[in-house]
Amino acid sequence: MKKILVPSDFSKVSLEAFKFAVDLATQTGGEILMLHVLDIPIAYTTDLDGFDYSFDPRVVKAMHDKADQQFGKWKKKFGGSVKSISFHIENGPTTGVIEHFIKKRGVDLVVMGTNGATGLKEFFIGSNTEKIVRFSKMPVVAIPKSVKVSSIRNIIFPTQLKLNELSLVKRIKDLQKFFNAKLHVVYVNTPVNFRRQNILDGLLKDYVKHYGLTNCKTHIINDPYEQQGIADYANETPGSLIAMSTHGRRGLAHFFNLSIAEDVVNHVSCPIWTFSLRETK
Repeated sequence: MKKILVPSDFSKVSLEAFKFAVDLATQTGGEILMLHVLDIPIAYTTDLDGFDYSFDPRVVKAMHDKADQQFGKWKKKFGGSVKSISFHIENGPTTGVIEHFIKKRGVDLVVMGTNGATGLKEFFIGSNTEKIVRFSKMPVVAIPKSVKVSSIRNIIFPTQLKLNELSLVKRIKDLQKFFNAKLHVVYVNTPVNFRRQNILDGLLKDYVKHYGLTNCKTHIINDPYEQQGIADYANETPGSLIAMSTHGRRGLAHFFNLSIAEDVVNHVSCPIWTFSLRETK
């Protein structure tokens, strides 16, 4: 966690993400890169040849100045003792700009605030954070409300009990060590993929042994929906951070195979850490 990216629109949840990133950077000695993406307004003019589209430089400068001032206030008030906090303004579509910035700057971790998304907005559009969770090859932490790093005492790790995800589990172990937390290995038993209790008990035992997990408990949750079972368990476990994988599907593949991780990001009140399995391919 040496380079921590905080995409920000200067909203309340963006501030909570910034404060969490400062908390992380203070403990790891990392640097923070705050990114503000501008949706540039277009000035429309007409002449004899028709319409001419151009950026209004006065409006753009005003937006840059306002963002610079806001960042200065946040850095002064909430930057703490972090040695390196830089501010960057880029123009373009939010998701694409953030993706490019992650790659260009060698970002290790993305920390974003989230208000979630509901109804048709969630299904057809989704929150910006949910999109970054889907597309980012680097781990993402979604922050829905104020939280201190020191308050995280439990890592909730939902799993499908696969024995071929060593890269993911290694990341989970690193998280557990960093937070000095208890690991909760959770399997949500749904009607669609129902398994008997005694079979799941054996599979969970084998899973823990296979990956050499320590300081952990296993839990079987019976619920019609995986995401709801995970959310309910997190809400009943104070001081939690949910750690999940995502497959980063795009286009129709995402439309027909909606990610549980992305859905959970939109519906829980505790921090969520996600890791794209695309990185291992």
